[in-house]
Amino acid sequence: MADRVNWGVLGNALIARKCVIPAIQKSRNGRVHCLATRSPQSAEEVVETNKIEQVYDNYEAVLADSAVEAVYIPLPNHLHCPWTLKALSAGKHVLCEKPLACDVQEARMMADRATASGKLLMEAFMYRFHPRSRRIKQIVEEGGIGNPCLIRSAFCFHMDDKILRSGKNIRLKPTKGGGALMDVGLYLQRFRCHEPAGDADAVAAYIHQRAPALARLQTNVLAASDNFVIHVKTE
Repeated sequence: MADRVNWGVLGNALIARKCVIPAIQKSRNGRVHCLATRSPQSAEEVVETNKIEQVYDNYEAVLADSAVEAVYIPLPNHLHCPWTLKALSAGKHVLCEKPLACDVQEARMMADRATASGKLLMEAFMYRFHPRSRRIKQIVEEGGIGNPCLIRSAFCFHMDDKILRSGKNIRLKPTKGGGALMDVGLYLQRFRCHEPAGDADAVAAYIHQRAPALARLQTNVLAASDNFVIHVKTE
Protein backbone atom coordinates (compact mmCIF):
# COMPACT_ATOMS: atom_id res chain seq x y z
CA MET A 1 0.00 0.00 0.00
CA ALA A 2 1.24 3.49 -0.88
CA ASP A 3 2.12 6.15 1.69
CA ARG A 4 -1.20 7.83 0.88
CA VAL A 5 -4.18 5.49 0.70
CA ASN A 6 -6.54 6.03 -2.22
CA TRP A 7 -10.12 5.96 -0.92
CA GLY A 8 -13.37 5.35 -2.74
CA VAL A 9 -16.64 6.46 -1.15
CA LEU A 10 -19.96 4.69 -1.71
CA GLY A 11 -22.75 7.24 -1.42
CA ASN A 12 -23.04 11.00 -1.01
CA ALA A 13 -24.28 10.80 2.60
CA LEU A 14 -24.23 13.81 4.92
CA ILE A 15 -21.67 12.20 7.25
CA ALA A 16 -19.41 11.63 4.24
CA ARG A 17 -19.79 15.17 2.87
CA LYS A 18 -19.46 17.05 6.14
CA CYS A 19 -17.06 14.90 8.14
CA VAL A 20 -15.25 11.94 6.65
CA ILE A 21 -14.32 13.16 3.16
CA PRO A 22 -12.86 16.48 4.43
CA ALA A 23 -11.00 14.62 7.18
CA ILE A 24 -9.42 12.18 4.73
CA GLN A 25 -8.38 15.03 2.43
CA LYS A 26 -6.73 16.84 5.35
CA SER A 27 -4.91 13.71 6.54
CA ARG A 28 -1.25 13.05 5.85
CA ASN A 29 -1.81 9.48 4.66
CA GLY A 30 -5.03 9.42 2.67
CA ARG A 31 -6.93 11.02 -0.18
CA VAL A 32 -10.37 10.49 -1.67
CA HIS A 33 -9.82 9.30 -5.22
CA CYS A 34 -13.47 8.78 -6.18
CA LEU A 35 -17.07 9.09 -5.05
CA ALA A 36 -20.06 7.09 -6.25
CA THR A 37 -23.59 8.46 -6.06
CA ARG A 38 -26.86 7.81 -7.85
CA SER A 39 -27.13 11.56 -8.45
CA PRO A 40 -23.74 12.92 -9.53
CA GLN A 41 -25.22 16.40 -9.99
CA SER A 42 -25.98 16.61 -6.26
CA ALA A 43 -22.34 15.86 -5.45
CA GLU A 44 -20.83 18.68 -7.50
CA GLU A 45 -20.12 20.88 -4.47
CA VAL A 46 -18.42 18.22 -2.37
CA VAL A 47 -16.40 17.05 -5.39
CA GLU A 48 -15.21 20.57 -6.22
CA THR A 49 -14.53 21.57 -2.61
CA ASN A 50 -12.53 18.44 -1.85
CA LYS A 51 -10.89 18.09 -5.28
CA ILE A 52 -12.12 14.53 -5.85
CA GLU A 53 -10.73 13.21 -9.10
CA GLN A 54 -13.49 10.85 -10.19
CA VAL A 55 -17.28 10.63 -9.78
CA TYR A 56 -19.24 7.49 -10.63
CA ASP A 57 -22.99 7.00 -10.92
CA ASN A 58 -22.86 3.46 -9.52
CA TYR A 59 -21.12 1.75 -6.61
CA GLU A 60 -19.74 -1.14 -8.66
CA ALA A 61 -17.50 1.27 -10.54
CA VAL A 62 -15.67 2.19 -7.32
CA LEU A 63 -14.98 -1.47 -6.61
CA ALA A 64 -13.74 -1.97 -10.16
CA ASP A 65 -11.39 1.03 -9.98
CA SER A 66 -7.87 -0.37 -9.64
CA ALA A 67 -6.64 2.87 -8.06
CA VAL A 68 -8.93 2.42 -5.05
CA GLU A 69 -7.26 0.69 -2.10
CA ALA A 70 -9.87 1.30 0.60
CA VAL A 71 -13.61 1.93 0.58
CA TYR A 72 -15.68 4.02 2.98
CA ILE A 73 -19.32 2.90 3.24
CA PRO A 74 -21.80 5.48 4.66
CA LEU A 75 -24.85 3.79 3.13
CA PRO A 76 -28.12 3.04 4.99
CA ASN A 77 -27.68 0.39 7.66
CA HIS A 78 -29.27 -2.48 5.76
CA LEU A 79 -26.79 -1.99 2.90
CA HIS A 80 -23.66 -2.20 5.06
CA CYS A 81 -23.33 -5.96 4.90
CA PRO A 82 -23.85 -6.58 1.15
CA TRP A 83 -21.57 -3.76 0.04
CA THR A 84 -18.91 -4.59 2.60
CA LEU A 85 -18.87 -8.17 1.34
CA LYS A 86 -18.59 -6.96 -2.27
CA ALA A 87 -15.80 -4.50 -1.43
CA LEU A 88 -13.78 -7.13 0.46
CA SER A 89 -14.25 -9.60 -2.40
CA ALA A 90 -12.98 -6.90 -4.77
CA GLY A 91 -9.78 -6.68 -2.74
CA LYS A 92 -10.51 -3.40 -0.95
CA HIS A 93 -10.02 -2.54 2.70
CA VAL A 94 -13.29 -1.32 4.25
CA LEU A 95 -14.25 1.39 6.74
CA CYS A 96 -17.99 0.91 7.31
CA GLU A 97 -20.27 3.34 9.10
CA LYS A 98 -21.92 2.23 12.30
CA PRO A 99 -23.65 -0.05 12.88
CA LEU A 100 -21.30 -2.43 11.12
CA ALA A 101 -24.13 -4.95 10.70
CA CYS A 102 -27.83 -5.29 11.49
CA ASP A 103 -27.43 -8.58 13.36
CA VAL A 104 -24.81 -11.06 14.54
CA GLN A 105 -25.11 -13.26 11.45
CA GLU A 106 -24.23 -10.35 9.17
CA ALA A 107 -21.32 -9.36 11.41
CA ARG A 108 -19.91 -12.88 11.32
CA MET A 109 -20.17 -13.04 7.53
CA MET A 110 -18.37 -9.73 7.22
CA ALA A 111 -15.62 -10.73 9.64
CA ASP A 112 -15.15 -14.07 7.89
CA ARG A 113 -14.92 -12.40 4.49
CA ALA A 114 -12.34 -9.92 5.79
CA THR A 115 -10.24 -12.75 7.19
CA ALA A 116 -10.51 -14.76 3.98
CA SER A 117 -9.58 -11.75 1.81
CA GLY A 118 -6.74 -10.61 4.05
CA LYS A 119 -8.18 -7.10 4.11
CA LEU A 120 -8.92 -4.76 7.00
CA LEU A 121 -12.52 -4.21 8.07
CA MET A 122 -13.37 -1.55 10.63
CA GLU A 123 -16.49 0.06 12.03
CA ALA A 124 -16.41 3.87 11.90
CA PHE A 125 -16.48 4.79 15.59
CA MET A 126 -14.00 7.65 15.40
CA TYR A 127 -14.54 8.84 18.99
CA ARG A 128 -12.43 5.94 20.26
CA PHE A 129 -9.34 7.64 18.82
CA HIS A 130 -10.07 11.09 20.26
CA PRO A 131 -7.52 12.19 22.88
CA ARG A 132 -10.35 12.69 25.39
CA SER A 133 -11.54 9.10 25.00
CA ARG A 134 -8.03 7.75 25.39
CA ARG A 135 -7.51 9.88 28.50
CA ILE A 136 -10.75 8.58 30.06
CA LYS A 137 -9.63 5.02 29.41
CA GLN A 138 -6.24 5.72 30.94
CA ILE A 139 -7.71 7.29 34.08
CA VAL A 140 -10.06 4.35 34.64
CA GLU A 141 -7.41 1.71 33.99
CA GLU A 142 -5.05 3.42 36.42
CA GLY A 143 -7.71 3.42 39.13
CA GLY A 144 -8.06 7.17 39.13
CA ILE A 145 -11.79 7.03 40.01
CA GLY A 146 -11.86 3.72 41.85
CA ASN A 147 -13.38 0.49 40.61
CA PRO A 148 -16.32 1.17 38.21
CA CYS A 149 -19.35 -0.95 39.09
CA LEU A 150 -22.15 0.88 37.24
CA ILE A 151 -22.32 3.07 34.13
CA ARG A 152 -25.39 5.04 33.09
CA SER A 153 -25.28 7.04 29.87
CA ALA A 154 -27.62 8.79 27.47
CA PHE A 155 -27.46 10.11 23.93
CA CYS A 156 -30.63 11.69 22.53
CA PHE A 157 -31.53 14.13 19.77
CA HIS A 158 -34.71 15.85 18.64
CA MET A 159 -36.44 14.65 15.50
CA ASP A 160 -39.00 17.00 13.98
CA ASP A 161 -42.62 16.04 14.67
CA LYS A 162 -43.47 16.09 10.95
CA ILE A 163 -40.69 13.62 10.23
CA LEU A 164 -41.85 11.34 13.03
CA ARG A 165 -45.46 11.40 11.84
CA SER A 166 -44.51 10.71 8.23
CA GLY A 167 -42.41 7.69 9.14
CA LYS A 168 -40.30 8.28 6.02
CA ASN A 169 -36.97 8.88 7.72
CA ILE A 170 -34.79 5.81 7.37
CA ARG A 171 -34.10 5.86 11.12
CA LEU A 172 -37.77 4.95 11.62
CA LYS A 173 -37.72 1.89 9.36
CA PRO A 174 -36.86 -1.35 11.20
CA THR A 175 -36.47 -3.29 7.95
CA LYS A 176 -33.67 -0.93 6.93
CA GLY A 177 -31.78 -1.16 10.22
CA GLY A 178 -33.49 1.82 11.82
CA GLY A 179 -34.22 2.51 15.47
CA ALA A 180 -32.68 4.39 18.40
CA LEU A 181 -30.48 1.49 19.48
CA MET A 182 -28.87 1.14 16.05
CA ASP A 183 -28.51 4.89 15.55
CA VAL A 184 -27.29 6.44 18.82
CA GLY A 185 -27.50 3.67 21.43
CA LEU A 186 -24.48 2.04 19.81
CA TYR A 187 -22.22 4.86 20.97
CA LEU A 188 -23.12 4.23 24.57
CA GLN A 189 -22.69 0.49 24.32
CA ARG A 190 -19.37 0.84 22.50
CA PHE A 191 -18.16 3.33 25.09
CA ARG A 192 -18.90 0.86 27.85
CA CYS A 193 -17.32 -2.08 26.02
CA HIS A 194 -14.20 -0.36 24.74
CA GLU A 195 -13.41 2.08 27.50
CA PRO A 196 -14.01 1.57 31.22
CA ALA A 197 -15.87 -1.65 31.84
CA GLY A 198 -14.75 -4.44 29.50
CA ASP A 199 -17.06 -7.14 28.21
CA ALA A 200 -20.66 -7.36 29.37
CA ASP A 201 -22.11 -10.39 31.15
CA ALA A 202 -25.61 -9.47 29.91
CA VAL A 203 -27.33 -6.70 27.98
CA ALA A 204 -31.05 -5.92 27.86
CA ALA A 205 -32.89 -2.98 26.31
CA TYR A 206 -36.30 -1.42 25.93
CA ILE A 207 -37.78 1.64 24.26
CA HIS A 208 -40.32 3.79 26.10
CA GLN A 209 -42.07 6.43 23.99
CA ARG A 210 -42.89 9.37 26.25
CA ALA A 211 -43.73 11.90 23.55
CA PRO A 212 -43.57 12.16 19.75
CA ALA A 213 -40.04 13.57 19.86
CA LEU A 214 -38.47 11.64 22.71
CA ALA A 215 -37.78 7.95 23.23
CA ARG A 216 -36.12 6.37 26.24
CA LEU A 217 -33.57 3.63 25.73
CA GLN A 218 -32.36 1.64 28.70
CA THR A 219 -30.25 -1.44 29.32
CA ASN A 220 -28.37 -2.68 32.31
CA VAL A 221 -25.77 -0.07 31.41
CA LEU A 222 -27.84 2.52 29.52
CA ALA A 223 -30.45 4.94 30.77
CA ALA A 224 -31.54 7.65 28.36
CA SER A 225 -32.54 11.19 29.29
CA ASP A 226 -32.88 14.44 27.38
CA ASN A 227 -29.20 14.93 26.55
CA PHE A 228 -25.84 13.20 26.35
CA VAL A 229 -24.47 12.28 29.76
CA ILE A 230 -22.37 9.53 31.27
CA HIS A 231 -22.44 8.64 34.96
CA VAL A 232 -19.98 6.17 36.45
CA LYS A 233 -20.54 4.70 39.92
CA THR A 234 -17.47 3.35 41.68
CA GLU A 235 -16.68 1.28 44.71
